[in-house]
Amino acid sequence: MSSIFNIKRFGWLLKRKLANDMMQYIYIASGLTGLYVILVVAYSISGSDFSWLLFLVQCLLVIISPCLFERNTDNASMIFDFEVPASAFEKFAALWLKYVLLIPFITVGVCLLLSLFHQEIISDSFSLFSEFTGNFWRRMYTLLALQSVFMTGYLYFRSFSLVKTIMVIAFFTVLYSILSKIIFATMMPDIVAMGSISHNWGEAIVIINSNRGEIVNVNMGNTLNMIKDVLSIIYPFGMWLVCFLRIREREI
Repeated sequence: MSSIFNIKRFGWLLKRKLANDMMQYIYIASGLTGLYVILVVAYSISGSDFSWLLFLVQCLLVIISPCLFERNTDNASMIFDFEVPASAFEKFAALWLKYVLLIPFITVGVCLLLSLFHQEIISDSFSLFSEFTGNFWRRMYTLLALQSVFMTGYLYFRSFSLVKTIMVIAFFTVLYSILSKIIFATMMPDIVAMGSISHNWGEAIVIINSNRGEIVNVNMGNTLNMIKDVLSIIYPFGMWLVCFLRIREREI
């Protein structure tokens, strides 16, 4: 059991990563603080609401952080990681804690702390905080699901992992769109022949605008709910498992 996880060895690994990554955390906090000050000044001058920009930067930092803050996985870095006295599970756990817990905590915590000093501005312009905290866990789960893809991309691509991961996501998005239309047309050819198809995913209903001017509703709630449940397991839990297997593969 100690070969898989040892609390002292894991504690040493966390201290080492914290010391090596401290400047990254300072850059994140400083960058968000600077952006926050710029938005406050812009609001005081023009009255324009740019709060969405801060929320967008927060989300992007959480999602693509593994590709931004980790070094390229070249031969030299892989040899160095192999020499670190820690198991594959401990290395994965340290990586997981950094990106799933610490960086989201910093990005959200810094902005919430800054908001305490600008309550009068936030109540008018920076309403994103109340919106974010109102659906905090659902939004955070979505961000971590997307982040798990970029974490996997970082571990599998040796260089330019951010660009390559975005290209892979774009490719599979287009492929999914094409395949879904082909499958739907194959399963329901009579309905497709009636006219154009639009999807109302919020209500899990497919609406077909028929050529006769009629609207036909096809209830696919059970199917779509099943797909959502499967995807919520694959992302992020399945991707985290793939990340762990990739780290363990490097150890062999």
